[in-house]
Amino acid sequence: MTRLGLKPGLAITVETGTRNASLRVRIGDRTDSVRLSQTLASGISVIAGQNGASVRRAAH
Repeated sequence: MTRLGLKPGLAITVETGTRNASLRVRIGDRTDSVRLSQTLASGISVIAGQNGASVRRAAH
């Protein structure tokens, strides 16, 4: 996850991937996304910050 640039406090966007078992993750202000397996994605925890957190589901 360090290689991906994941750090505490960064916003991430998670979308369903093109394959059944994958997720697409966009980190911070990056325009590109990374495909993650369900196993790797399960190791990422999201905790609401002081201002709360919002979750958006991308329209396809």
